[in-house]
Amino acid sequence: MRLLSIGEAADPLGVAVGTLRRWHRQGRLPSAGRTVDGHRRYLHDALRASLGTAPALAGKTVCDARVASHDQAEQLKTQAARLEKHYVEAGFADVGVVTDLGSGLNYRKKGLQRLLMDHLRGRLARLAANVPGICFGTRKLLGQQHHLELARFDRRGAWLREWQARRSHQVFFVGSKDETAGNQLCQLQRTADGAYALKIRVPDRLLSPRDDRYLVICDVIFDYDRAALGTALEANVALSWRLHRDERGWRAFVSFNHPAAEKSSLDVAHGATGIDFNVDHLAVTETDPFATCQARADSHCCSRMYPQVGATPCSLTR
Repeated sequence: MRLLSIGEAADPLGVAVGTLRRWHRQGRLPSAGRTVDGHRRYLHDALRASLGTAPALAGKTVCDARVASHDQAEQLKTQAARLEKHYVEAGFADVGVVTDLGSGLNYRKKGLQRLLMDHLRGRLARLAANVPGICFGTRKLLGQQHHLELARFDRRGAWLREWQARRSHQVFFVGSKDETAGNQLCQLQRTADGAYALKIRVPDRLLSPRDDRYLVICDVIFDYDRAALGTALEANVALSWRLHRDERGWRAFVSFNHPAAEKSSLDVAHGATGIDFNVDHLAVTETDPFATCQARADSHCCSRMYPQVGATPCSLTR
């Protein structure tokens, strides 16, 4: 009997925790037990039966854990334990682990030979490897294709359109100082009238025989840090671009390294001025090099509850 927290129950379904709480209030989930601290726990089998999810596939599951060198032996143990725990908790009964030290494949290793023989004899149902996954459009949305009704999709075509829109809402171009205008595929160019144009290389698979290889966007305006951007463009600094689409349309974001600012230190040979900001007043004090107060001023302000915020006039008094 396996108990799931509400977070563990929501993750494989591809829904948010708040969605499960709403389903619980609507009576769509089996009754949940409570821990001593009052946290909900659902029975794994009862939850599967209630939501109509398919049971785990039968057959043998082999987890292939490997690292590149013997210096990573401890990482190999952690990797193998994590893989085995994941598939056991997912409900797979027959789970085995094959470990390998060193880069490449050594066909003389007993674990690998058993794995190959199980595959050739049809005993192997699935092979799990510790390979980083790449998911476009968020894992939550990707998982919702298996629970269309629960995710409020009337058919798979509606989910597919949403997934394509999510995965295509932005593109990133990595900058390089060795390329023209600091980028190979997305280049900013200054026009004759002093404005900017953005030149973007279009992938070949999106081009028809008569199309231009480059998409040029004219009259590009930057509201922030224009001077620094112009300096970086002239110095051929690497410019990385991110094109992002939202409900307002497409926007372009550029990032680059600013030159290090000059360090400056306070010279107290001629004294110092201290400013104290408070909720209701501002205090200013001037001292000489020996920390003797030379002048002081206070400016009291009214509360913001009044229609107008005012300050009493003041002057430095020596």
